[in-house]
Order: sequence, then C-alpha cells, then structure tokens
Amino acid sequence: MIFAKQRLFLTADGAALVAEGDPAGATLYAAPGDEIPASAAEKFGLVDGDLPDPAIATMIADDGAAALEAQRKAEEEFLSAQRVADEEAGEKEQAPAETKEGKAGEDKEAKAPATKGARSRAKAA
Repeated sequence: MIFAKQRLFLTADGAALVAEGDPAGATLYAAPGDEIPASAAEKFGLVDGDLPDPAIATMIADDGAAALEAQRKAEEEFLSAQRVADEEAGEKEQAPAETKEGKAGEDKEAKAPATKGARSRAKAA
C-alpha cells in the first residue's frame, strides 16, 4: 500500500491516472495522503505515490487500453461461442425426444387394434 503525494485523477475510460489540471482527468481518484492499493499503483505505474515521467505514463495508459480492448474482444468471442453451443445443445435435446415420442406412438398404433371387435378377431387368429 502506498500513499498519494498529489491529487490524481482517473481518465474517463478508467485506463490511466493523470495529475490535477490534465484535461484528460475525469474523476478524482486520490488526494494527497490517500491510501492507494499496490495493485492500483502497479496498474497505473505510480512511483512512491507520484505519477512517473509523462512518457512512461503514456506507455502504461496505452498498454492498459490495449489490454482492455483485448479482454473485451475475448469476452465477446466467448459469449458468441457459448450462444452457439447452447443453441446446438437445445436442438440436440429436442430432436431425440420428438423422434422417440413419434416412434412410440407409431408402434402403439401398429400393434393395438382399433376397436373391440378387431381385438376379438386378433385374439382368435
């Protein structure tokens, strides 16, 4: 855990922290003395509670945005594949049930005589 040494603002897309006065800053993330989790310090490239050199900060933000985009694409592909798998599973479940019911009904009709008289004739034969 580290402590902020200046006011830090989160960009609108949440991909980077910027110093106070930066036009990209959208939401106050931390004020001087606020605790910042180590995971956030690593994610945003903070050094002892301060932003790193601007060139390094830009590289970190760009990498963060690329990682978010890659994650979004992976989630979309997963959900698309899941929908296809669910649809295929639903079709497979319906087909055997319909076939089984239809076949069972056909067998019963073929084996069972239609009327009482037909049953008597079937017994006599």
